[in-house]
Amino acid sequence: MATGHAESDKREHIPPLTEREAAEYTLALLRDPTSVNPDGWQVDWDTAPWPVKVHVGGSRRPLGVRRPLDRLLFYGLAVSRVRFDLTAPVPTTPHGPVLPRRSPRVTTRRPVPSGGAMYPTEVYVLETGPRPGAHHYDPYRHELVDLGQPAPAGVLRAALGLGAGAALPQLVLVLAHRFWKNLHKYADFATRLGAVDVGVVLGRVIRLGLVEFGVVDVRADLDGAVLAGGLGLDPCAEAPHLLVGLGAPRQAAAAEPRGVRTPWPPQVVERSSRFRRSSRFEAFQAALAAYPCPKPGAAFRSALPGPPAPDTWEGPSPGPVVALPTPASNVPMAGDVLLRRTSSGARFSGGSCTPAGLASVLDQASAAVAQLRHVGDGALGHEVALYCAVHRVRGVQPGWYRACGAGLIPVGRGVDPDCAQLVQEALLIDSLNVELAAFTVHVAVPPDFRSSDRGPRAHRERQISVGVVIEAVTLVATALGLGSHPVLGVDTRRLDAGYGLTGGSVSVHGQVSVGAVHPGVNWEVTVVPR
Repeated sequence: MATGHAESDKREHIPPLTEREAAEYTLALLRDPTSVNPDGWQVDWDTAPWPVKVHVGGSRRPLGVRRPLDRLLFYGLAVSRVRFDLTAPVPTTPHGPVLPRRSPRVTTRRPVPSGGAMYPTEVYVLETGPRPGAHHYDPYRHELVDLGQPAPAGVLRAALGLGAGAALPQLVLVLAHRFWKNLHKYADFATRLGAVDVGVVLGRVIRLGLVEFGVVDVRADLDGAVLAGGLGLDPCAEAPHLLVGLGAPRQAAAAEPRGVRTPWPPQVVERSSRFRRSSRFEAFQAALAAYPCPKPGAAFRSALPGPPAPDTWEGPSPGPVVALPTPASNVPMAGDVLLRRTSSGARFSGGSCTPAGLASVLDQASAAVAQLRHVGDGALGHEVALYCAVHRVRGVQPGWYRACGAGLIPVGRGVDPDCAQLVQEALLIDSLNVELAAFTVHVAVPPDFRSSDRGPRAHRERQISVGVVIEAVTLVATALGLGSHPVLGVDTRRLDAGYGLTGGSVSVHGQVSVGAVHPGVNWEVTVVPR
């Protein structure tokens, strides 16, 4: 067992990728992700990290569900269930043989999905009010770990380019990608997976933050190095991606105490001190860090400017619009629904879905993108297009559609009885049966970040937007009693061909299949907060 930040030991300096190299790298991650992995990369389960970031030492604050912040963290991010894999070899007698098994028998699960249940997004809570402090959220214990930062407001203002007297929300969350959490398994594909994971968490934070605090202000234009230094993070291991202000900003009642970080901050403990490296992954992270913040210095907002603008169809319709019923306005989003989500795996039953269910899923996904644009600083939620492969929805012919308002527009191959099979064949893994789902929502964004003036940050921000859609689709599917399974590992060329997107301005970057499911063979234990 290793303590401290072993990731940075004996690390050689790796220069950032050039713009051309970064573009080639991100396009390869989309089209042929294994092609950019280091030679001979294989998963070493013996060095796999723990599913949570572990601190020892420092002071802790137990949380419950009575206060707004406690509820947001529990219903969005806490370890809320423990899954026991009953398909693992289990000896029936003391002498019964147990076959070798590399994957875990027990998996900790949270309210939001994450690729491979890796959960690489770490959340930090900065308090700028009468009792300032900076904390790491421990989702396993549902506690805040004090990081010993006496002046979090100063760190925030420096990271955002704000003046010394700028008003701040009393609570600000930092969402960061901890690389090794999914790099150890997915290699360079973690570049996309990590950003999408941050987006999934952001979607849940926005959803619950608006309910609990009324005002949510998301910032992507920030100096990650300043934040990492203020939180004591190893920049070789973890990168802050976003800030989320909760509540209206307030002027500080008094100056923050001057001083240094506590001499005994909590220490990070790792399962193993052996970490494999990817030079191109690190060079791309260096390129992200080197790119300047395009628009620093915007003050936090005290109120949101009116309702979110809805998404609209851009471009001519290649076929008649397929009308869908009015989406349900009362989709239940109570606590039990927030905690009940589970990825379905190969459990789709082949049952059909109602057109009203499809309409509700697409409506909530579109609303999530509009809300992301509404609460953000202009960097997120743009150029996001929703497409839908209909497999078996009553009254809607199977085929390829663009989602638009209250209807579907046939695109590409259009009506296609082989649509479900083609979606199945586009998977890069064979452990799912998405051809038996009712429909699959595909999220499309521009594939080349050079179409934006935000440099390589645009790639990360587009993946974050994909994650926000995934959070919405999986949650609404759960509320409707349907199963769902998000996947990024797909042959995007096949899917683009189905939708007629080949050579166009956007490309499929992720999908969520939705439909009726069989009961799972594994069982789960619910974790109840104190």
